[in-house]
Amino acid sequence: CTGLTKFTGGDALTTIKESAFEGDKKLKLIPTMPNLVTIGQGAFKSCSALTKVTLSAKVSSIGKEAFFNCSNLRTITIKTKLLKDKKIGKDAFKGIAGKPSVSCPSGMNKTYSKLLLKKGIPADAKFK
Repeated sequence: CTGLTKFTGGDALTTIKESAFEGDKKLKLIPTMPNLVTIGQGAFKSCSALTKVTLSAKVSSIGKEAFFNCSNLRTITIKTKLLKDKKIGKDAFKGIAGKPSVSCPSGMNKTYSKLLLKKGIPADAKFK
């Protein structure tokens, strides 16, 4: 799927399949999808216009290179406390914009900063 500027998802969506939006050059925003559990491998890979992502409270799995090379991704809001090392694929966030802002659930900043640095988040990311 390419050429979308906005993706609304919906309440019923639980999975974004592998490579679903890979290479889309116009998609800018991924809103909160309350029942989303899984983001597939390369789902948003090389979506160069993507600037903002919100991961809902139910997200527990992010595939390898899910946001790889999303060079303008600067704002990541994480509402879930379910992310674990083995459930986030290699280089899931590699190649995103420098100095991204990452909002985490209360008490999860230290845990998620360590975890996401291993998955490609730039070292200059600001966790809050």
